Amino acid sequence: MQLEHLIDEALQEMDSSEGLRERSFRDAREIIRESKRAIQAMHRNEDALPHLEECRRLQKGMLSYLDQEPKGAVEDAMMELSEAFLLHALLDDGELPSAADLEVSTRAWLLGLADVPGEMRRRCLDLLRSGDVGEAELLLKKMEQVHDTLMRFDHPDAVLPIRRKQDVSRSVVERTRGDVTAAMVRR
Repeated sequence: MQLEHLIDEALQEMDSSEGLRERSFRDAREIIRESKRAIQAMHRNEDALPHLEECRRLQKGMLSYLDQEPKGAVEDAMMELSEAFLLHALLDDGELPSAADLEVSTRAWLLGLADVPGEMRRRCLDLLRSGDVGEAELLLKKMEQVHDTLMRFDHPDAVLPIRRKQDVSRSVVERTRGDVTAAMVRR
């Protein structure tokens, strides 16, 4: 009977799929860690480029063995990577990388962008603490621009689960606007 041979082939294929799945989880965790290290470096005014470069190296390795659009943990990693690169560009007045530039899905790029206002608020608070109200005001304007562009998306969560992030962004921008305004009045 041929069944035993067919089952052996099916087992090999499933074992291979499981191995790729586990490898992608491990690689995704590393990308997330390195993205967070990059963001922490930006907040400490340290060089984030080595961390961003490591993110890209890890991502390229992952993309070399994935043959379908990333989902789950892999998409989360691409979202974190996007957040780190977008934040870096916004803080350095650089050119914003597109989803294609970062080799991520538009969905991961947008969800990463939606997390940027929270990190920008953190930078604004640091600037206010150091007395640099003018720079905080400029950063607030960028935050508002990011938030305004995010509000253009009104899609079902199955397509783009961004509504909660839009609400958080709105709150973050409003609180930051209040903090910057209070600092300007005091100045």
